[in-house]
Amino acid sequence: MMARHDELSALKLFIEEQQHWLDSVLETLGWNKESLEQGQPCLMQCPYNDHHFVAKSSVEKHKPKCRYVVVGVTTDNEVVSEKGTSNSTFVNIDSSIVQAVKKYAATTAENRGSESVQPTQQRRDYIDQSDVVVESHDVGVSSLESQTVTPPDLMAQGPLHTIRFCFCVLIMHTL
Repeated sequence: MMARHDELSALKLFIEEQQHWLDSVLETLGWNKESLEQGQPCLMQCPYNDHHFVAKSSVEKHKPKCRYVVVGVTTDNEVVSEKGTSNSTFVNIDSSIVQAVKKYAATTAENRGSESVQPTQQRRDYIDQSDVVVESHDVGVSSLESQTVTPPDLMAQGPLHTIRFCFCVLIMHTL
């Protein structure tokens, strides 16, 4: 008789645990036992996606997530917004726009030539450097002309001389 009483109490405990688990699942879904027993529909159509049906009690939690998905923000991306910026708008940037930006950046980097590999220096850095000999070869001139200039003087002569200076310094550093 004692064994049977132990089995019944174990079954009652199991049923209570399962009932508790089922209640937590229904609560997570936004459903309740009463509406399920009465057969009332407790689902509501999502305002952002016609194919989503969400429990009435969890519609408010669902709306922000679905709104981001509709504008193209995936669950992998994190949406960070500051307080007071609720009027922000989302801009969809598809892959063709991204590719166009990359292509533009690559062509502008190629067009800059040797300037893009030279470190930028402040005017005081140029003054601290010693005099240099700049050898340049002009197109159409067969001889090399050599001139001694200081970097500030070089900068005053214009961008063409500055590029020549940078090119010569680059050659000197590689030798």
